[in-house]
Amino acid sequence: RIDGLCEAGSSVEIVAEAGAGKSRLVEEIEATATVPVFRAEGRRDRRTTPYAAIASLLRGALSIPRAASPVAAGELLLEQLSAQAPHLIELAPLIAVAVRADVPDTEAADAITRTFRGTRIREVVIELLTAVRGHPTVFVAEDTHDFDDASRLILTGLAAAERPWLILATRRTDGAPLDGADTILLPPLGQGAIRKVIGDMIEEAPMSRRQFASLVEASAGNPLFAHELVLAATRGDNGSVPDRIDGIISSRIDRLDLDVKLMLRDLAVAGNEANSDTIDLLLAEHGLGDEGLTLAHDFLAVTDHRVRFRHDLYRRAAYEGLSVRRRRELHGRLAAAIAERPDASSRSAQIAEHAHHAGDAPTIWLWARTAAAEALEQGATHEATLHLQR
Repeated sequence: RIDGLCEAGSSVEIVAEAGAGKSRLVEEIEATATVPVFRAEGRRDRRTTPYAAIASLLRGALSIPRAASPVAAGELLLEQLSAQAPHLIELAPLIAVAVRADVPDTEAADAITRTFRGTRIREVVIELLTAVRGHPTVFVAEDTHDFDDASRLILTGLAAAERPWLILATRRTDGAPLDGADTILLPPLGQGAIRKVIGDMIEEAPMSRRQFASLVEASAGNPLFAHELVLAATRGDNGSVPDRIDGIISSRIDRLDLDVKLMLRDLAVAGNEANSDTIDLLLAEHGLGDEGLTLAHDFLAVTDHRVRFRHDLYRRAAYEGLSVRRRRELHGRLAAAIAERPDASSRSAQIAEHAHHAGDAPTIWLWARTAAAEALEQGATHEATLHLQR
């Protein structure tokens, strides 16, 4: 079935509310795929960084490790071009923008004006992917409602390319639709399905029929809400069943040890994912070692020297638990920390984003202008406009 959709050149987006199981469905589809699968993921904190969402997908498709430095990524990109598409070597700087790589400038790339740069980047990226991935391939785009505009335009180009590719996207109901894609509106789980979800979770835990029925009804067919309701019920919470998923997640965060809870909330300021430097800083600030991450395991996943929230709803609930003053303080500290990095010049959008949330006018003035200029050079006029408006 997946092979057939690829051969036909298909685009499908799965649409549902948060926690309804979009990612789980995509994982099941990926598990049955017999063709290569490459992923992109939207992040709320990177929506003003051009090509931030699509870069990981492009790197994967071009056999460039996600963790590769821009210089290393540039070397691998040039190798791919030499082997697969030598006619595009003169336009390598355009492709490098989208895969976040460093390559030497060329006259051909420099000759393309800002007005047409974004369009030309999309064209050469698709041309290279056609050369490298001209066979059936699945491109997964999770949470397109949080894509930066430059990434979204490349995704739209992939969907319209009429190649043997399946574009499989997910978004929330309030997100903009992907042009030309068939939409699957994922409904809430039916009573039978949600009963099975809850039943599998409680196993042998004692629960009256009345309590079981109340959980089924309260979940409203949302699997993540059902998960949270069962956790609350099995730990012996009394009182009425919560009617909002964010409230029950916040309640569970409040039950963590004080230092772990404070660390988790602070970590939410960094976004859905944080690197080891940020993690080590926050663990030390709250007097925690690696056990702090272990105690927050229900909310955090640790992979490749990075930590990410298991679901954006967890990050949002943790973030909402911070006072406005603490949020601004941490955003300001993150802006300053990133600005001191050797690669700060390539992270101007991140710095400007944190400075914006910190309310730091001088830093916004400096870095938002820089980010806007860089976005224009990269053909990302929408992102440039967002920065200039600040």
